[in-house]
Amino acid sequence: MKKSKSKNQPRVRKNVQCLLVQTHTPARQPNGLLRRQTRHFFTPKKNFNYLIEFAKSFGAELKIVKAKSVTLLPLSHLVRAFCDPLYNDESDFVVLDDMTPGKSITTQRSTSPELDKIRHEFMRGQKVSVKGLMKKSELSESTIRRYLTIVRNDLSEEGRIIKSPVRGFYQLD
Repeated sequence: MKKSKSKNQPRVRKNVQCLLVQTHTPARQPNGLLRRQTRHFFTPKKNFNYLIEFAKSFGAELKIVKAKSVTLLPLSHLVRAFCDPLYNDESDFVVLDDMTPGKSITTQRSTSPELDKIRHEFMRGQKVSVKGLMKKSELSESTIRRYLTIVRNDLSEEGRIIKSPVRGFYQLD
């Protein structure tokens, strides 16, 4: 008889977009001083809604990341990992979006490399569209639209004029 894999077991995944829960806790060094310890926990993106209150209560950060090889923890294992002071996943990752509840948009703006890419395309004088950006990125359409709006507003605040030569396309004047 074949054993089926349970959905409630941690899984190692490669090149996956997932949710990073980043906590900052005080840890005592051997010399007796306290320092801030950053711990990483990776879980599927579908758990975001369950972790919002946790993040608000305990000051955790929630980020959408792309990880090369990571162990994704289901909620039941995530709770155990939070309670284990030695657990910390040191996998390599790239932050795609900061989803920390209550964080201001200005703080979020500085953390996304995608915003810099969109701004760079405007500065080169190219026509920028949502469809064109979707081909170059793995982000959702709504995230790209939000980023495009943020960059357009930032450029307008700097005094630059954004025009729309064709419907759906934007360009610096």
